Amino acid sequence: FRTSAWLPSKDDWRLCLSCVSAEERRHVEQFLHRRDSKAALASRLLARRFGTSATGLDNSQLTACLQRSDKGRPFLAGFEADFNISHQGDVLILCGVCGPGLRVGCDVMKATLPRGESSAESFFRIMRRQLTEDEWRFVRSHGGDSQQLAAFYRIWCLKESVVKATGDGIGFSLSRLNCQPDPDFLFDATDLPLTTSRSIVYIDGSASSDWLFEEHRLPLGHVAAVAWQRRGGGAGSHVTLEAFTELAPLSSSICDGLQPITVSHDSEMSYQNFCNKPA
Repeated sequence: FRTSAWLPSKDDWRLCLSCVSAEERRHVEQFLHRRDSKAALASRLLARRFGTSATGLDNSQLTACLQRSDKGRPFLAGFEADFNISHQGDVLILCGVCGPGLRVGCDVMKATLPRGESSAESFFRIMRRQLTEDEWRFVRSHGGDSQQLAAFYRIWCLKESVVKATGDGIGFSLSRLNCQPDPDFLFDATDLPLTTSRSIVYIDGSASSDWLFEEHRLPLGHVAAVAWQRRGGGAGSHVTLEAFTELAPLSSSICDGLQPITVSHDSEMSYQNFCNKPA
C-alpha cells in the first residue's frame, strides 16, 4: 500500500478512524507528521483486514484478539495465524499466514541514502558492524552507489525479517545472521521476476529447514524481505511464493470489509489536526 499516495478526505478520515479502537485512534493521532499518522492508521486497518479474514470474526470481536507481546510484536491471541507489518519510505507491507507453528516477519526499505547522509561510503562506515564480512563482500560486488545501497538494504531487510518473525526485537544480535541474497535477483532488472525464494540466511552458522526467505522488488525503489518460520522444519512446504498484491491508495481499499466499531464526535477536529501537521 503506497501510503505516500493516499490522500484521505475528511469523510475518509472519519470512516477509517471509526474502524479502529479508541486506543488505536489515540496512537494514530499522537504522531507529529501526516506521513506517520497515515502509516499508523493504514497498518491498523490492514491488520484488521487480515485478522477478520484469518479468524472469521467481525471487526468488533477482533479487538480483543489483536494483542502485542511484551516486546511489542502484534499477534492474534487464540488463533493459529500470524502476521507482520513493515513501513518505510512510501510503502507499507503486510504478510500473513495461517497454520499451526507458523510465524512470519517482513521488512521493507527504500534503497536511498538516509536523511543527513552525504554518501554511501559514509553511511557504510556507520553501519560497518551490522554486516558480516561475507555480506560486505556481496555489497561491494555491485558497481556504483545506488546498486551498493540496494544490495545493503536487501541484506538489512533479510536480517530484520528474521528478528521480526522471532519477536526478539533488539535483544536479537544481527551478528548471529549471515545472509546470502540470491545473486541473480538484480534490483534494477525490471524484466526479471519481482520475487525470489533462493536467498539463504545462516542463523548461528547454519541454514535451518525451519525457515524460508523471500526477497521482493517493490515500486518506487523499495526492497523487501519476508521470513517464514515453521518450528520443526518444512517451512518451504507450507508457504507458496507470491508477489505482493498492491492495493489502490484509497480509503476504501484498506477499510474493505471492516464495519465501524467506534463513534467519534470530534472527527472534524481530528481531521483538521491531521491536515495541520507537517508532511
